Amino acid sequence: MILSTFERTIYCGLWIGGVLYSLYNVFLVRKEFAYFEDKYNDFQEGWFSQIPKKDVADVEWESVIKVLKNTFHFFVIHVLVSEYLRSYYVQVVPYWQSLISIIFIQHNVGSIGVIVIIFQPVLFNYMSLGRRKYVPWVLTGLCLIVVIYLKSAHFSKYQVKHFKLTEVQTYILMVSLCWVNLRCLSYCLDNVHEKYKFIHFLSYCLYLPTLFVGPFIQFKDFNENFNYNEYEGLQKRFLQLTMNILRYGWWIFITELSLHYFYINALSYQTKLLQDMNNWTLYGYGYCMGQFFHLKYIVFYGLSTSIAKFEHIRTPALPKCIARIHLYSDMWKYFDVGLYKFLVTYIYLPTLGTCKFYNKLFSSLLCFSFVYVWHGIEYHIFVWTAINCIGVCLENIFSEVIKLAPIVFNKSWRRRLSCLICSPLLVASAVSNFYFFAGSDVGNIFVQRILESSMKSNGVLIFCLYCCCHLSLEVKKRERAKKIK
Repeated sequence: MILSTFERTIYCGLWIGGVLYSLYNVFLVRKEFAYFEDKYNDFQEGWFSQIPKKDVADVEWESVIKVLKNTFHFFVIHVLVSEYLRSYYVQVVPYWQSLISIIFIQHNVGSIGVIVIIFQPVLFNYMSLGRRKYVPWVLTGLCLIVVIYLKSAHFSKYQVKHFKLTEVQTYILMVSLCWVNLRCLSYCLDNVHEKYKFIHFLSYCLYLPTLFVGPFIQFKDFNENFNYNEYEGLQKRFLQLTMNILRYGWWIFITELSLHYFYINALSYQTKLLQDMNNWTLYGYGYCMGQFFHLKYIVFYGLSTSIAKFEHIRTPALPKCIARIHLYSDMWKYFDVGLYKFLVTYIYLPTLGTCKFYNKLFSSLLCFSFVYVWHGIEYHIFVWTAINCIGVCLENIFSEVIKLAPIVFNKSWRRRLSCLICSPLLVASAVSNFYFFAGSDVGNIFVQRILESSMKSNGVLIFCLYCCCHLSLEVKKRERAKKIK
């Protein structure tokens, strides 16, 4: 045990108490919306007349949940027919999976959506397979440029006038294009086309459970879907699928219920109200944003991977709770494991060369550059990726410094030193995520508040450090006294 139980209890108590008090302050903010004029339809009536209105300002959550509710029968049919075909006509499985996905896209986005989404696999198949590895990257860049244009305000006005796509349809189309782009690039770089036909490539790109919610799954993990042809442990797999669906259904219920009492997403559009909040409330609001984001992707990735696991597909781990993450590198490793694996496999390791420090920095820069372009070249996305890139680089530098710490400090003080160094990085990580969650206006409010509060908190920080040192010395004295006795 590096730190004493008493010291760790104090730290945990302070952390949990601070979080609960902040959440209580955010809960009270709901009263500010009692007489709020809802110009942009950020709220809808609650489940019952006795409970408050529900916050529906998050387009991503509302769009995906609406689509899943309206089209859950597609997923049921997908699973049932796929399982039957594997027992009698396993070679037909990729044809069926491609067909049901195309029908799904047609039902939700229309014929234009089908053409646009299928265009990428066709393009990659005939332009890049079997050629030099820079060709898939060039095609990826061109496709992302098109996607960025489709997301632009100029095209939004055009599509409303000519294609008449709703907000939900537009979201499903754009997200599907981005996920399909990753799968196309992965398939081409893995160079597995000689063993598999185009229909396997197409079914991989359009696999219904992960089509528009993710996560990213490599083809070598996905192709297990084609390699078994019996009801292998059907009862056990079905029971596990049922338990998983109930589990993530429970988290949907919890998330939907919390949106009646914590107006996390609607607050992101009320900058004046955010500026007037005290520190406890503002930072609690930031904590709530992170927790909502985590729950959202637990549900999205959890539902999609539950079906994939049922079909013998190896899936990445689900997002780790961000409240238990304090390092930049851990956030990227354990939140979206599939995307992290993609970045490491296709960008970081191929460009690393040697393990020298500057090579690591260069490869990290390329990874974050791709993340920036893939998510969309907007200002708040740039700030998010830039701060994360700087944070990862600083973390690598500090890790090298801490390796020298054994010369001066023992294990317990190295732990305290590590926490002390990581604290500013944790703040920067949180602020960068606020830019990503809610946009540049909200992110700027947090930066301004932190800068204003930093000078006031220096004295408190010094006092806390003194208390920690004094506490550590007292604990050591007691341990020595016990040993002497």
